[in-house]
Amino acid sequence: MMRRLASLALLLAVVAPQAQVAEGKTPIASDWERVRTFAERARAKAFRLSVAPQWFGDAGDFWYVDRGPDAKTFVRVSPSAKTQAPAFDHEALAAALAKESTRTVRARDLPFNAIAPEDGGSWTFTAFDQRWRWNEADKSLVKAEAAPGGGRQGGGPQNVSPDGKWRFARSNDDLTVTNTETGETKRLTEDGSPTASWSNARWSPNSKHLFATRVLAGDRLDMVRIESVPREGFRPRVVTQRYALPGDKLDQFELWVFDVESGSRVKVQADPVEDFYAGPPQPNWTSDGKSFRYAHLYRGYQRWVVRSVDAATGEAKTLVEETSLTRIQPYLQSVQFLNDREMLVVSERDGWNHVYLHDAQTGALIRQLTQGHWSVRNIVRVDQEAKRMVLLANGREPGDPYHVHAYSVGLGGGAVKRLTGAEGHHAVAWSPNGRYLVDTQSTVETPPTHTVRDASTGEALVELPGAAIRGLAEEGWRAPIPFVAKARDGATDLYGVIWFPSHLKPNWKYPVVEYIYAGPHDAHVPKAFAATDRNRMLAELGVIVVQVDALGTGRRGKAFSDHSHKNLGDAGLDDRIGWMRAAAEKYPQMDLSRVGIYGYSAGGYDSTRALLAKPEFYKAAVSLCGNHDHRTDKVWWNELWMGYPVGPEYADQSNIENAKNLQGKLLLIAGELDDNVNPHAATLRLVDALVKADKDFDMLFLPGRNHNLGGWYVDRRVFRHLVESLGVGAPVLR
Repeated sequence: MMRRLASLALLLAVVAPQAQVAEGKTPIASDWERVRTFAERARAKAFRLSVAPQWFGDAGDFWYVDRGPDAKTFVRVSPSAKTQAPAFDHEALAAALAKESTRTVRARDLPFNAIAPEDGGSWTFTAFDQRWRWNEADKSLVKAEAAPGGGRQGGGPQNVSPDGKWRFARSNDDLTVTNTETGETKRLTEDGSPTASWSNARWSPNSKHLFATRVLAGDRLDMVRIESVPREGFRPRVVTQRYALPGDKLDQFELWVFDVESGSRVKVQADPVEDFYAGPPQPNWTSDGKSFRYAHLYRGYQRWVVRSVDAATGEAKTLVEETSLTRIQPYLQSVQFLNDREMLVVSERDGWNHVYLHDAQTGALIRQLTQGHWSVRNIVRVDQEAKRMVLLANGREPGDPYHVHAYSVGLGGGAVKRLTGAEGHHAVAWSPNGRYLVDTQSTVETPPTHTVRDASTGEALVELPGAAIRGLAEEGWRAPIPFVAKARDGATDLYGVIWFPSHLKPNWKYPVVEYIYAGPHDAHVPKAFAATDRNRMLAELGVIVVQVDALGTGRRGKAFSDHSHKNLGDAGLDDRIGWMRAAAEKYPQMDLSRVGIYGYSAGGYDSTRALLAKPEFYKAAVSLCGNHDHRTDKVWWNELWMGYPVGPEYADQSNIENAKNLQGKLLLIAGELDDNVNPHAATLRLVDALVKADKDFDMLFLPGRNHNLGGWYVDRRVFRHLVESLGVGAPVLR
């Protein structure tokens, strides 16, 4: 690790100065062109930033493409033998392929990116619109049949019963079953209608029962968008979509069980499930088919229940019930049934996201499997034979609490064992047999290393070639710098990143731009190494760019996240301002008299909110696809954070209701066909309020674009608004 850090320090020391865009200097056309092509050039100079293992065989072997600075090499790795080697003789294959295809073929850049192993040491691949087979033993190349096409895998159509005797179908809004032996069809229901339809049927494993839901219609209201430039014709086209808003009456799922032989049915004796997040519940049947279990998250996100249902009577029994005065996050809460007797529950019940083993018949807690001030992200695999599970989590190791590691935990209790390397952030790929993992370790400052490990012990088996990034120096690349400062409470550490221009001068002052996304479902500051990103590009125009995860965001425990409960309008702005002030004390090049901010989607709401709530600090903002009023945006997102029923905090924290408070220079950007955040209900409604309040602003409304605006044109407009508004200067475009 120390050798790697020293190499990186050397890289930064030799960074070549680029165009001098800073205080008193105006970006010119060449600066814009350099920034526009920065990502492309950086990607061409950074190698081995990731590994994509393609597993094959029962032993856990894999191949991957090593895209090094000198050649593209197909490598075969055998974790069990602790070996890695070229999958085949690249020179010999290139010569054979050139001869057979009469094309120019280079061994260092073979004209294909995927291979498939076959028995006997052969590999097949597709090149020049032909499938080929290469035999490594005798160095022979022959034309092969086309690779077999896809197709549905598994045990047959889902509508056919496990014993093959019955097949269900929907007839208009009702359910029927057909005897596959006799062809006789009978109706299970005759009371279906468009407002009370039958659907979502699932067979019991013994084929005797059929679970189904009766869908009771709610408001089912539409949102409208306008396609200004349709592919055909000159008339703008109206586009509609079903789109529920906070407070709308939603569809409800009544749960029923049918006895297929008799045609009788029983209603599950439990509350119907409202369709606001995950759709209809999915039954988890016991092996004998006599009962099933399911999870029910109630609207408002404050109650979560796991129930067991008797298929014959419909009687429902509560196994686990959790409540919260704030919210239960569906991103975190889950249940996994191991068998008829045991289930795993992932929950924040003790304030941190952890795993609990419960009795699946009684619901009784058997034991808590993980605990402490750290958070489980997800369960990757459960090996019931070995009685252990592997999972991803963050916050357990010293240092940055957002760094992700992999762990092994016994279902019988005991110590939690780390499987990944000791330092940094880890991206992990698992073998299908669960025996091995590929551990990619990096930080925002240090390039990745790749290690194949034993998934039971964490032992390093094979060290794959690490990243090669020296070519980035030619592009003026500079690693972002992590920075930590206290939150508004004076006690909690907040973690962020700072991007400095490659041409940073110690005695100059630079405007500061914050990239913001304060969505409470996750943390958003990058933790892994990247050769380029939008913030790096913006910094090259003479701006210091920052990003920080403030109070109210995710992955730091329930209390940390709950700061944003019914309080998205807070956006952690006081934390962010304090963090930047602390950073400016260490890095005096940061000019906090010229601070801008930009963000997408929820970040678009946040960036506009900054000019409305903290104009004494933020002077300019760009809002892209912002959801400016939580009453006009999708039900599941906004009710999760702002609460249900809709309360006065929705209006209090609306950018539209507070448009009269705008100060500073605001640019609104939206795509007219955004089906995530409706641009007419959000951005144009804000425009209306700003006009009525006689406030100046700029706007870019893009025909044909959806929520993913994308493209250099949008980036340039974002960058230009910020550098001009903050005094960097305007480029001359020719």
